[in-house]
Order: sequence, then C-alpha cells, then structure tokens
Amino acid sequence: MAKPGGAAWIEEARAKAQNQFAQQKKEESAVWKEREKQRLADIDKMARLKTLRLAKEAADREAALTAPPKPVKPRAAAKPAKPKVKISRPGVVPSEED
Repeated sequence: MAKPGGAAWIEEARAKAQNQFAQQKKEESAVWKEREKQRLADIDKMARLKTLRLAKEAADREAALTAPPKPVKPRAAAKPAKPKVKISRPGVVPSEED
C-alpha cells in the first residue's frame, strides 16, 4: 500500500472506488433486470386473467339470453294488522280520557 497523500495512494484509492462503483452498478443492473422480468410476468398474468374473465362474462351473458325466464312466484297474502295494546305502568291509574 502506498503512502497516504502520494500520487500512487490517490490512484489506488480511485481504482478501489471505481471497482466498488462498478460492482454496485452490476448488482443494481441485476436487480433491475429481475424487476423487469417480474413486471413482464405480471403483465402477462393480468392479460391472461382478463381474457378468461371476459370469456366467462360473455358465456354468462349468452346463457342468460338463452335460459328460460324464471317463474314468477305469487305474492303472499297481506297479514292482518295487529291491534294496538295499551301498556299500563304499575302505580299509574289510566285516565278515562284515553
């Protein structure tokens, strides 16, 4: 190793720094390639799922058009209204006006 402050030391430090930057750039490049690969796989997956969904929706629409209509159920008869019951409170005498 060269003496600190000398020209050789500066060149050695510069070379070491450039090697570190080159290694870092290489690692980042690998990460970006992997991300791009994953992004393209996701796009393909979404396209495939969209195609399947649209095909299913079209088949469901076609089935709804060709299916016989559902039978209409008759409505239940209306129940008679219950008479209102007056609730008395204990200790209170009901008045004749009510």
